[in-house]
Amino acid sequence: MRSKPWISAICMIMVLTVLLIGWGAPPAQAASLSLNKTSFVPGETIRVTFSPATGVEDSAWIGVIPSSVAHGDGDLADQYDSDYFWVSSYSGGVGELEAPHTAGSYDVRYISKDPGGVELASVTFTVGTGVTNAVLSLNKTVFSPGEKINVTFSPASGLPSQAWIGVIPSGIAHGDGDLADQHDTDYEWASSHPNGTLQLDAPSNPGSYDVRFFNTDPGGVELASVTFAVGSGPTSGTVSINKTVFSPGEKINVTFSPSIGVANSAWIGVIPSSIAHGDGDLADQHDTCYEWVRDHTNGMMQLIAPYTAGSYDVRYFSKDPGGLELASMSFTVSSATVPGTATGPIVVPGTIPGTVIPGTTAGSITLTATPGNMQVKLDWTVPSSMTGIIGYHLFRGTSPGGESTTPVTDFLITGNTHTDKNVVNGTTYYYILKPVYSGNIYGIISNEVSATPTGSGTPGTAGTNVIILQIGNPNVQVNGVTKVIDAPATIVNGRTMVPLRFLVEAMGGTVNWDAVERMITLNVKNTEILLWLDSTRTLVNGQEKFTDVPPQIINERTMVPLRFILENLNCQVNWESSTKTVTIIY
Repeated sequence: MRSKPWISAICMIMVLTVLLIGWGAPPAQAASLSLNKTSFVPGETIRVTFSPATGVEDSAWIGVIPSSVAHGDGDLADQYDSDYFWVSSYSGGVGELEAPHTAGSYDVRYISKDPGGVELASVTFTVGTGVTNAVLSLNKTVFSPGEKINVTFSPASGLPSQAWIGVIPSGIAHGDGDLADQHDTDYEWASSHPNGTLQLDAPSNPGSYDVRFFNTDPGGVELASVTFAVGSGPTSGTVSINKTVFSPGEKINVTFSPSIGVANSAWIGVIPSSIAHGDGDLADQHDTCYEWVRDHTNGMMQLIAPYTAGSYDVRYFSKDPGGLELASMSFTVSSATVPGTATGPIVVPGTIPGTVIPGTTAGSITLTATPGNMQVKLDWTVPSSMTGIIGYHLFRGTSPGGESTTPVTDFLITGNTHTDKNVVNGTTYYYILKPVYSGNIYGIISNEVSATPTGSGTPGTAGTNVIILQIGNPNVQVNGVTKVIDAPATIVNGRTMVPLRFLVEAMGGTVNWDAVERMITLNVKNTEILLWLDSTRTLVNGQEKFTDVPPQIINERTMVPLRFILENLNCQVNWESSTKTVTIIY
């Protein structure tokens, strides 16, 4: 019987369709996986060899999946992968993955595509703690608030990159690194100390604490722990001085006790006798000079007598801030001329020729003032015989001899010039300069100068940008526009702290946060600065530097030391002490 023509045509079409579909699909290939080993420490790199490396779907992928997740379904695996790579990214058939940070059993699985993929191959591995015999030891078991804790630990090598050692209140449950991380008062990355020793700061509050060793972060497991106590520190002390009457600027020889076993921030300073005794924070607002006790373990130091005649005390405080007065001894400063200075009135540059300011003395440093539009430029020359100066403090007032007792900046000026832009046109300003030596000891005062800025300009013109903020005030001026921030500037340990993200973004920069490293990266003005939360270590364009106050979380916002950030961005920073206002020019 002859077949019907239309049936033959249909059969031909079906054959051609099958052939065309077959030609357009990738050839079926058997997939395989192998790893460089079968056991890893948290965060360790896993080297994966796989095939096929080409001729698969563009969205084929290989990832790390907990072994407890059912095999076969690529979409299910995708919900649980801790790390992955696209097969197309490694045409050589070798790729890298990161081991999970939590101990357990895992698979590296090869999935045909995403979404809708199927599992082509799988190989199992385990993640351990990485350390089974960790040991910690401390230099002693009782510390004063803020005292340095010397920690020795092992092993110091072969650790996961995120292994860390921190100070945790003893009341916090052991074992869980993430829980401990929420309560640590200080920490260091173990990998940053390959010699097996590091230092931590004892907490400021008395109580029982542990130094604990964790294998990674986040998801860490506690490896070792050692307990210590923080005492309240000494409640009394002694100070004595070499005499009771001093000339202005004369050195005061101080003998004191205790000199060891006190808080790291214990200090001794010169305070006007009129300031009420007892409160270290109140005294800190009025000290004319001070020294940290930690820098003088022999129980002796030198302070400088104030330059204004009157009655003063040398006072010993247990810590800063929140210190308790431990001891005090009074002395007086006579009205005698400071040795090495000239007496009599001096002519002030920038004033009408012949005008003099009475009652001043010319010091060894010569200060000059040049008025400008909305600014006064101060310059000074220092004789070569004056050595050991670490910087300068400039003081401003609006009447002769009426300069503020606090400097115009909250940081040392390290050059020989400064432009004061916290001024208004038409007002006469008076300035004096004091050199500063190690330990915040002032040297011989400069001459007094005055200048009256004039002009019609305002800040923010001629390509200059200005940010004005005030301690505790959420309203910030950015080039004359008011912006409201939810975390106003504050003062921590004598340093102005500001909300990092607002400051950098207002200057046109960017901020990134790495939760694993607890690292902040800011890029602004062609400068990259890396900071770590609660650590004084920083990297500025790759160069290691240290802050005196670490970045920290205050009211749920990351706050950073303003002076350190802006000095490394080459910005002009002015501090108005009377109103606690910071002006940033960039």
